[in-house]
Amino acid sequence: FIQCKPSQPPAAGKILGAGYDHSSDSLFVRVTDKAKIQVKTQRDMLRLVHSVFDPLGMCSPYVLKGRMFYQMANSAKLGWDTELPQEILEPFAKWQSTIDNLKDLKLPRWYSTPEFKDAKNELAIFSDASSEGYGCVAYLRQYIPDTDKVHVAYLFSKSHVVPTNMHKSPLPDQEDHLDSIPRLELNAARLAAMVRDLLIRECGIEFQRIYMFSDSITVLNWICDLDRKFKTFENFRVKKIRCLTNVADWRHVPSLDNPAD
Repeated sequence: FIQCKPSQPPAAGKILGAGYDHSSDSLFVRVTDKAKIQVKTQRDMLRLVHSVFDPLGMCSPYVLKGRMFYQMANSAKLGWDTELPQEILEPFAKWQSTIDNLKDLKLPRWYSTPEFKDAKNELAIFSDASSEGYGCVAYLRQYIPDTDKVHVAYLFSKSHVVPTNMHKSPLPDQEDHLDSIPRLELNAARLAAMVRDLLIRECGIEFQRIYMFSDSITVLNWICDLDRKFKTFENFRVKKIRCLTNVADWRHVPSLDNPAD
């Protein structure tokens, strides 16, 4: 008789393009040999930055930094295949040299544990902005009623660079947002509202409560003030936030306690 040994699953593979570790049942970002790619031009930089496939946003703060370098290169007004100046290439090369560290960042495939399989679910989304970028991060909080047992898991995050021009042909009554952190915080809050809508529709979890957090008192006042007439920039964004979220769900979080900071 021939004795057949059970086949062992590969140490690592991929699921829908994301890296998957069979031994730990966790997801990670596949980086292959991206650290060795020679970047000299704007085309090379764009290709590298957009090659980081991260659908869950696990490394969105890192990718945001790469997008900021590309924005800097784009502002130089050079051709796609013109070699970029060293003051742009050197800091980008330093950023690129650390890209291999992304493979050490792993996220459990299952957001829960057997103990919390039938627990109550809450969604908490935090948003924040700076003069260079803005974003949000979403967490699942599970708890068992009448006990002190709580489990928190990362769900999703998303970030954007602050665009140098919001519109190529702005309307006469639109104001430039780049000199206003509250307006950027409003953009972050709108992004958080869109992420809330996405998670409710797609993640298959029934949430008993939803909490929306911002560290901007100004933005929270804009969202809650139902009588105020806003200018064009604020008006469209506040309407979007109110359409996708409940005003009562919004809370203030100190900047030091904001994970999106």
